[in-house]
Amino acid sequence: MEIRDVVWKNLEELSLFRKELIDVYPKNGTVHIKCFTSQVGIPDGTTHFFMQIEQTHEGKIAYLVFIELDEDKRGVGLGEKMYKSVENIARELGCDILRQTASGWTVRGEPRKNYLERKLGYKKINDVEVEKVLNKT
Repeated sequence: MEIRDVVWKNLEELSLFRKELIDVYPKNGTVHIKCFTSQVGIPDGTTHFFMQIEQTHEGKIAYLVFIELDEDKRGVGLGEKMYKSVENIARELGCDILRQTASGWTVRGEPRKNYLERKLGYKKINDVEVEKVLNKT
């Protein structure tokens, strides 16, 4: 299955994204995946995410670079579903770890890092980054 198809399979049920706005491309030994709900290239303030996957000495790692949910869609569980979809995409693409810099706050005012640790099982790896082990090797 192609990367774009793996991504779409995990996003389709959210009814947020459009398949034609999934952008997958290799760059300098990494694979970049960008997903939008509106016109590509205008992600600010819209539901979108950007992740990159690379092989490292630690294994195959997915870095969730950005994730954002439209303001009018926050607070109803869609953010959690997006995170789980991103985890499933990374897992199905053979990643061992999903890592991110957790910044900002949830709609309820909880620091995103705390939310990811408490609700989604991420572990702190330093002052700003968290990770989740996806495929045990």
